[in-house]
Amino acid sequence: MLSRRLCLFAFVATFLKEALIVFKRALALTVLIPLAGCGGGGHALSTLPHAAISAPSNGNRASMSFAVTIPRATTTASQGRAPRYVSQATKSLGITIDPGTGNQSFTGMNIGPGDPGCNNPTPVSPLTCTVNVAVSPGAHTFDFRTYDQRLDGNGSPQGNVLSTNIGFPFTVVPAQNNSLNFVLQGIPAAVSLLAQPNQDVRGDQTGGFDLYGAYKADGTTLFARKFFAVTTDASGNFILGPGSPAITVTSSDTNTLSNGVAAANNPNLFTLTPVGWWANAGLQLTVTATPSTASQTNSGASPITLKVPARYVARNAPRIYVSGGPGQNWVKAYDENGNPVTVSGTWPSLSGPMGLAYDGAQGRIFVANYSNNTVKAYDLDGNAAGPSNAISLVNPMAVAIDTDTQRIYVTTHDVGLFVFDSSGAPVTTSGNWKQPASPPHGTPNAFPYDPTALLVSGRGRGNGGSVYTEDTASGAIVVYDTDGNWRMGFDGNNGVSGLAQDPVSGRIYGTFSARGITVFDEIGNLIDVPGTWPNIHQPVGIGYNPANGYLYVNNSQGAAHAGPNVPVYDQNGNQISTSGTFTGADNGWGLTIVP
Repeated sequence: MLSRRLCLFAFVATFLKEALIVFKRALALTVLIPLAGCGGGGHALSTLPHAAISAPSNGNRASMSFAVTIPRATTTASQGRAPRYVSQATKSLGITIDPGTGNQSFTGMNIGPGDPGCNNPTPVSPLTCTVNVAVSPGAHTFDFRTYDQRLDGNGSPQGNVLSTNIGFPFTVVPAQNNSLNFVLQGIPAAVSLLAQPNQDVRGDQTGGFDLYGAYKADGTTLFARKFFAVTTDASGNFILGPGSPAITVTSSDTNTLSNGVAAANNPNLFTLTPVGWWANAGLQLTVTATPSTASQTNSGASPITLKVPARYVARNAPRIYVSGGPGQNWVKAYDENGNPVTVSGTWPSLSGPMGLAYDGAQGRIFVANYSNNTVKAYDLDGNAAGPSNAISLVNPMAVAIDTDTQRIYVTTHDVGLFVFDSSGAPVTTSGNWKQPASPPHGTPNAFPYDPTALLVSGRGRGNGGSVYTEDTASGAIVVYDTDGNWRMGFDGNNGVSGLAQDPVSGRIYGTFSARGITVFDEIGNLIDVPGTWPNIHQPVGIGYNPANGYLYVNNSQGAAHAGPNVPVYDQNGNQISTSGTFTGADNGWGLTIVP
């Protein structure tokens, strides 16, 4: 896991007896939300410094001593990076006393193991550096800066400024305790906006965010999202905690999505709440980071902004629809966590429902009814929705929708594959959906036999899409163009019963094979994944959820083996825990996802 570290600097100083001024600086390391782009990791909390021992000062000239202490990281991942100081890029420190006056002076030091004034840290002893500065009693102004490069040969700073405190005033009073407390301000070079996990948000701040659902899967509860907004310094490290810029997140259209509201205990965590649903509503999120310019916390830096496009791509959060199969006359809806979703319809005329497919253009679920030889359409609440031309086939098994043409593809037990338009009218194709005389994999001159798996891929192997199905007689996966012309066949590992595809990577996932779930590329090459697909028991239907990137599998024998009805996996075969258990989906068959 990759993460970026905090660039947070806090100083406490105390003026001591006999004009000895001790400044103790504790640089605190914090590792928070994982983010690709910088090594290390973990969740070490920042440690603020304690005040040094107080004592009076006097005399005409004082020696100011900075004790710079950098605590070690405490997590395994961070120690693997072996950090020795806050922000790995911090290489030097510069202190300007009374800038812009005739008494201006400068002291700089390199910060690193073995540098003059610095120790060599050990696993139990942090890096500590000390710098001495001459200062007289009376009123002074200090400029503090840290840099990501070492001092040049003349002792002057170079590189990017990582943090500052500009014009910090302090008066050294003789014969009394003098304590100086201040915080360096991180200098933002960039702003990041990160969607929190399990929010049904895909994308990033560069290409924009797609929000799956203004409402939750129930269709009535507004779906608020949380985003983490954070600045990074010039070296790419997070700036968090004391000394970090103030951040706001605003929406360009508050009639669609609210401005961000920061959490009471975390100023970087924002909640944005939808106002309602408008199809294809696009808006812009603006993240503004404003460094402090107040007295005693002056960074000397200007605000920076980030503008991120965002849009809703669905009214509701995803639903998972599963069917019962032969002898199980039901279709049921769940949210993506396996909790039942109540719908108003009764799913009339179901009879041995096997294959399911989602028609995104018209918001319908198509069901292949094996036992009454029909293919029916329903709205998302289970009410009959056509098609206007009844589809009647002998033993339909699987159904799929071509999202580009709205064509409906249906496989049958042993009489071929049929195509219909969105109204249910038959479509004549140029190909006959048969396999060639000598296929490398498949059955010569035959329709695919007993094909319960069907996938229409928009990616295709040429200019058009591809239709994948399976031939149980040979155990092969056969591929056609969308007009029924044979393209290729490949070994299906003893056959598959369901197919799903990640449209981004092109990976194809097949169920019910010798491996339980088999992963292919688009031309049939096996892809090994590190996970083991646990708790698989004769899986049939499978679907890919674009909102979270997970795969949902209808475990036809899950209940019989005290396993889950619909286990959920990441694309590497690792099972994902869900709050619900898909109750009531025992001995199911088909599965489709409405994103």
